[in-house]
Order: sequence, then structure tokens, then C-alpha cells
Amino acid sequence: MYTIHANPARRRLSVVIRHVYDAEDLKSILFQLEGQIPGMGEAWTAALDLRGMQVLPQKYLPYLKRLQWLLVDGGAVRIAVLLDNIVLKMQFQRISWETGCGEILSQFTEEQPWKFFLAAPPTVKRPGDRDRDR
Repeated sequence: MYTIHANPARRRLSVVIRHVYDAEDLKSILFQLEGQIPGMGEAWTAALDLRGMQVLPQKYLPYLKRLQWLLVDGGAVRIAVLLDNIVLKMQFQRISWETGCGEILSQFTEEQPWKFFLAAPPTVKRPGDRDRDR
């Protein structure tokens, strides 16, 4: 089960993924994200709720990379991920550095701090901006 909700007015894209077990589920999620992201504009927040999701087998990790690339390339300035599986958290973290979104990724294991983070306004800085400020 998964849901994707884009709210350009609030500058937030919310994604809930539960119990994804095969490539078809992951392809469907990516397809829907590709349709939702262009309407988000610039400087928005991605809120990912991955509680209940299992550790992904190695063959599915490219889908997780694609998800992160879509978010970064689409204009996300923050990615807040709520996870309850420590191994999936490590997978997501490792891939975030490979995709270049490690600087904008924040991971949470508890809902309250995740919600608090999402309630704060996003920054408009993107990865690499600090190099241009010098």
C-alpha cells in the first residue's frame, strides 16, 4: 500500500509506503512521483513515511536511488524520512550519499520529531549552494 499527495500550496509532497514487496509496486510509485513532482515548483519538502516497509533486497535498491533522484532533481530542498526499520534506515542513508541528497536528508525513527521538523519552514539553499556563496 502506498499514497502520494502533492500539495504545492504548502510546498510539501507526502509519500507513505507500507509493505512494498516487488518491483511492480516500486515502478508504480516512481511513475506516480514522476507525474506529481513537476507541479511542485521549487524549494519544497518531501515527507516520506516508510514505517512498516521491509528491508529491500539488493535488486530493488536502484528503485530507491531513482526515488531519491526524482526528489532532488524535482526541486526538493528537504527530505524528511520516518522509518522504523534500522536496516532500511541504513540502506536509505547509504543511497542518499550516492544520489547527492545526503545533505538535505533527515531521518527520524519517532513521529513527533519528524512532524516538528516538517512544521518548520524549508530553506531555499540546495546542495552545493554554500560553495557558490564564497
